[in-house]
Amino acid sequence: MKPEAYEKTSEFEEDYWWFKGRRRIVFDKVEKPAKTSKGKVLLDIGCGTGITIRKIKGFDVMIGVDVSKEALNYAKGRNCKNLICGSVYTLPLRSNSADCLLMLDVLEHLSEEKAALLEVHRVCKEGGEITVTVPAYQFLWSGEDEVSNHKRRYVKLELRRLIESSRFKIQKLSYFNCFLMPSIYTVILFNRVFNKKAMQESDLKKIPNVLNLIFEMILYVESILLRIINLPFGASLICIASKE
Repeated sequence: MKPEAYEKTSEFEEDYWWFKGRRRIVFDKVEKPAKTSKGKVLLDIGCGTGITIRKIKGFDVMIGVDVSKEALNYAKGRNCKNLICGSVYTLPLRSNSADCLLMLDVLEHLSEEKAALLEVHRVCKEGGEITVTVPAYQFLWSGEDEVSNHKRRYVKLELRRLIESSRFKIQKLSYFNCFLMPSIYTVILFNRVFNKKAMQESDLKKIPNVLNLIFEMILYVESILLRIINLPFGASLICIASKE
């Protein structure tokens, strides 16, 4: 990510609807299983500014890894512990050492996705799980992709093939941010035609509190739906897969 993207992320991720909604969806999938036994180790790969490991519950040990020292400085400012500056391609952890591994909007930054996932497979315990989120659909490419140095967006089949070829067994694979996707695409299309400058700028912008709350509640509804069904489309994808 570009330096300004870390500053912007740190500013928005506490209360902005997108970050709160994604956390709710991810935490709903990983916190409850973690509470069923002791000694659970969480590894947040690409932990960024550290808000995930500060807010998640149910784990006895939480470790954050990021290649960016700048991002880790933000995480230290949040009093996050167990932070490691390192690459996803050579994780500085023992094999079979983590119960739950998070890769939240990480894969789209990587040149060698499969090599990274195979390294994650090495560190994951037998019976452990990875949770991956990625942006969906190349036609939703926006200024946020540019400032975040994304290399691609995904469709469901691509992500399935990538995860399964990396020796994980998929437990859950679904789109999310479904209900707002038509509005998101409309804004992107408008910017492409009438506001080209916006296609080089972050999408993170202040919005009225009421609108922020409405969007957050929409993702809350999706988090409930995702407990029982997979959503047919959306601006993002989530995958939970196990090492067996």
